[in-house]
Amino acid sequence: SEATKALATFVADLRGAAPVPEPEVYNATVDETIEVFLVEHLLGEKGREPRTIYDYRQLHAKWFSAEIGHRLVRDVDEPILDAAFGRMRAAGLSRSRMNQAKSLYRPFFRWATKRGLAVRNPMADFQLPTSTYVSSERTPPETDELCTLLAAAVEVVPDVAPLLVLGAATGMRRGELVGIRRSRIHPLQQRITVDAAVEGRRVKSTKTRKERSLFVDEETMAMLIRLGRHQNEAAALAELSLVDDPFLFTRE
Repeated sequence: SEATKALATFVADLRGAAPVPEPEVYNATVDETIEVFLVEHLLGEKGREPRTIYDYRQLHAKWFSAEIGHRLVRDVDEPILDAAFGRMRAAGLSRSRMNQAKSLYRPFFRWATKRGLAVRNPMADFQLPTSTYVSSERTPPETDELCTLLAAAVEVVPDVAPLLVLGAATGMRRGELVGIRRSRIHPLQQRITVDAAVEGRRVKSTKTRKERSLFVDEETMAMLIRLGRHQNEAAALAELSLVDDPFLFTRE
């Protein structure tokens, strides 16, 4: 048939064709290349959060750089990576921590292979070692213990106590607590809108990237209103003007 003839011609062409040349492999160390991968690829192209880039960089520096950082990317093979992950296991790191490293190096070597920095991806068939980590259960304080802690906070760190009270009442994350602006407080509804978080000096979206509402009791809402009034009085005393929508918790 015509299809059979076409297939025969295709096979004949393949047999007579010149062999496909091996990809050119460039000389670059892992330390040099990992930084390019983090900044240009993950941060620039993939839009990963700066905090994620920072965590990956710290992970590489602490657990991998000493062993593989000086090596050429093309020279890193499975036994070398097995040994590096084995040190993490021997140190008692959790599986989630080792999985974070796997989430860094598997795409890193895939990316490096596509760019001619390695012939193959040594992480392609990699299996995590069994972790020796034993989690220690954290027991939250009982109500009376929490009241004692908050009462002590009022005495020792009065400026921080309202933030701790709101955290205890709502379970909000630390970055979300310091990211609340006054416009997100709704006294009549006894509701707080959570739509931002603070990381360092940068305001970003919440961890889930979704807005949500939290309802609080009358005493907690009254505390937040008093806090805003106190800030207004402090600003007036210092002859300063607050921004249009200030943060609820601030030292400025």
